[in-house]
Amino acid sequence: MKYKVVIGTLFVDGVKYRRGDIIETDQDLGTRVEPYVEVEEVKPKRKRRTKAEIEADKLLQDLPVIGGSYEDR
Repeated sequence: MKYKVVIGTLFVDGVKYRRGDIIETDQDLGTRVEPYVEVEEVKPKRKRRTKAEIEADKLLQDLPVIGGSYEDR
């Protein structure tokens, strides 16, 4: 099982680990480590734009701005 070191330094089988290191061991190390679960990163899906959305953006960019900026709309 994987654990994350939560104390300053930890020696396991003659190897020195520092706080935040991830180790894999079957030993019971008590409160000096906490269980570590790997989180799988999920990529955001691409948003598809329709032809109508693209044409609407082009029309808005071509209009002259009167009394403000384009971001104020």
